[in-house]
Amino acid sequence: MSVYARASLVLHGGLLAAALVEDEAELEACTRLLHATRSGMTGEEEYSQLMDCRVPLLGALHKDEIPGYRYNATEDCHFWGHFGTRDRKIEGSKLLDFSRVAAYRLSEPFDPVLPADGSGSALYIGAHRGAEDGVHLHLAYGLQMHVFEPSVTFFQSLQEALSPYPEMKLYNFGLGARTRWTSLQLSE
Repeated sequence: MSVYARASLVLHGGLLAAALVEDEAELEACTRLLHATRSGMTGEEEYSQLMDCRVPLLGALHKDEIPGYRYNATEDCHFWGHFGTRDRKIEGSKLLDFSRVAAYRLSEPFDPVLPADGSGSALYIGAHRGAEDGVHLHLAYGLQMHVFEPSVTFFQSLQEALSPYPEMKLYNFGLGARTRWTSLQLSE
C-alpha cells in the first residue's frame, strides 16, 4: 500500500475502504493527466481537469509518490510553483492543510552545514503571513534573512509577526525573471 493510500486510510479513520480505493484511482487518473499535460498532448479541457487534480497531486508530490514521476528542479519548478498556488481550494483541503504539510519542511542537519557564526544569508521568498521557517533559520543559525512577500495584506501580517526581529529585512514585492507590475488575485 502506498504512503498516499495509508495517509488516506488514516484520514478516514479506517472506516471506508472504498474511499481508499477511490483516492488511489483519483491519483492514477490525475497522474495520467499530469503526464499528458507535461508532454504537451492536451488541450484546454484536459488542462482544466488537471487543475481539478491539484489536491491529490500536491498531496502525493511532497511525499514523492506520483506514479512514474520524478521531480526535476531545473525543469519543473515553475510548473509546480504555479500549480501549487495556495488558494481557497488548496487552503481548505485537509490533505494540504498548512500544519500537516509543514511537518515535511526542511530539517537539520543541512548539507553542507549552515554557518552558526552569523555570516550566512538566506532569501525567504513567499513568506506568507509569518515566515516561521525564516524565523527558525535566523534564530538557529544567525542567518541574515531577506524576507519577500508580494501580497499587501499578507505583508502587513508579516510585519507584525516579525516585529520582534528587526534585523530581518522585509520586502513587499516578489522576485522573478523580469521587472514588472502585476496584480495578485484571489482564486475562487
